[in-house]
Amino acid sequence: MTEQKKERPVLYWGINLKLDDVMSNSDVKTFLESHTELKPLQRIHSTLLFVGRKKKDEVDALTEQVEKLTIVQIPKEKDEKTYSELTGRECEIMISGYGYNDSSLALDVESIVLIDTKEKVPSNAVHQHITLALKEGAKAMDSVKALLGEGHTFKFAEPMKLKGEIKGFYF
Repeated sequence: MTEQKKERPVLYWGINLKLDDVMSNSDVKTFLESHTELKPLQRIHSTLLFVGRKKKDEVDALTEQVEKLTIVQIPKEKDEKTYSELTGRECEIMISGYGYNDSSLALDVESIVLIDTKEKVPSNAVHQHITLALKEGAKAMDSVKALLGEGHTFKFAEPMKLKGEIKGFYF
C-alpha cells in the first residue's frame, strides 16, 4: 500500500537566496564583523506574499507606519495563483543598501525582475526587504522597521545584485 503525500498549505511565497552571495558584499561583511551581537540567518529569503495569519492590530500598525512615512504605496492583494505559476522561476534582486537597529539588519530591495523576461515580479510586501541578521530573541518580521525610520540606513555606492528562485514556503 502506498502512502499518499499530504499537501501542506503555503505559509508565504518568496524568493529563496544564498547567504554566501550576500556575504560577498564587503559593506555587509564589514558591518556584521563590527556588530557581532547580530547573527546572520542561515536561510534567507524575501517575502512576496504572506499567506499565514497575523494579528489584525500588527498589520494595521505596520500599514499606518508606512503610510505616515510615505515610503511605499501599499499594493493591492495579490492572488496566490500568480505566485504558484511563478514557482521555480529565477529572478534578479537589486539591493540598494541596508537598514539596521539594535536588534536587526535588513537589506533594502530596490527591484525584483524575472531573469528570462525582465518582467517585474509582483509583491504584496509592505516594504520589500531581506532580513539578514538578528539579535538573539528578535523577531524577523520586525527587521523591516530598521528601513522604516526605526534605525539607521546605508546606501551602497553601486546596487548589489542577487539571484534567487521563487518558491512557496510551507507550514
